[in-house]
Amino acid sequence: MCPLTMAREGSRVCVVRVAGGCCMAQRLAEMGIIPGASLTVLRADGGAVLIHRGGSCRMAMGREMGGRVFVVQDDAA
Repeated sequence: MCPLTMAREGSRVCVVRVAGGCCMAQRLAEMGIIPGASLTVLRADGGAVLIHRGGSCRMAMGREMGGRVFVVQDDAA
């Protein structure tokens, strides 16, 4: 398990845990970033992260927010 900011570009990951307070968890849930969600990391440079959540949904998040999303490699991909 590692923070989303540490995931490799091009990898498919599954969200395991969202750390932080209730406001951070709520904001991420509104974006569809909840435990069990599958994401594809399009760009990760140790700072901002660009992810693809499915369909045509692409989003970016900063280092602080991405560091609170813990993921594992998605073996189903």
